[in-house]
Amino acid sequence: RKAVRPEGEMWIFADTTQDIYENAHRWTEIAMKGAGFSGPWINLPFSYRLPPNLITFAIEFIDLFLEGEDTLKPKLPSQTQLDLFPCNLRYKSTRHEESVQTCFDELMRLITTDDNQERAMTDLTLITDNKKHGEDVQKRLEENGIKTIAAFTDKQKPLFYKGAPRVKLCTIHSFKGWEGRLLVIYIFKASPAVVYTAITRSKRHMNGSYLTIVSSNNNYDQIQGLIN
Repeated sequence: RKAVRPEGEMWIFADTTQDIYENAHRWTEIAMKGAGFSGPWINLPFSYRLPPNLITFAIEFIDLFLEGEDTLKPKLPSQTQLDLFPCNLRYKSTRHEESVQTCFDELMRLITTDDNQERAMTDLTLITDNKKHGEDVQKRLEENGIKTIAAFTDKQKPLFYKGAPRVKLCTIHSFKGWEGRLLVIYIFKASPAVVYTAITRSKRHMNGSYLTIVSSNNNYDQIQGLIN
């Protein structure tokens, strides 16, 4: 309210399904009382950014891991029922001790399997729920002559931008609100809401997008069944 000019207007948008800090109710409901808003929230359920088959996957993920919580399921826009923007989904289970090499291999796989040369190294992005793991993957990439840019500390964040001609590495929390075409996600101890936030960072593309989930958390092995 302090930010609004006299007689001004404010729009507030929220997605409680992506409540990665588990405090959305404090400001989406409690803080709204007496704040000048009237009536219920307006739902905007359709997604025009996610690849259609990833929307289906996201809904199934909610049903499996977030059912019963305050969730808003995305819906397919009617004009995109046909899979015009395919997303290649992949799940790779690994041990945490082997996760750095596994993530490195999966990042490289996205490039080496590109027979049509439609994918660029600079589109590669790793988002992880473990800072130390991300730093180790970055080191492995640099050791192989691959330039990187990362956002694991507050000092790094001002220098991190999507257009940088380097492989990007970032925590899931810092990448919230961003998107990418070639994504590798690493899951170690992330909550379902954080994992959901990560998988919905994918962006549709005419030449297809790619989302690979690498997990050392057995609680998420059921994801493999959603992809097959």
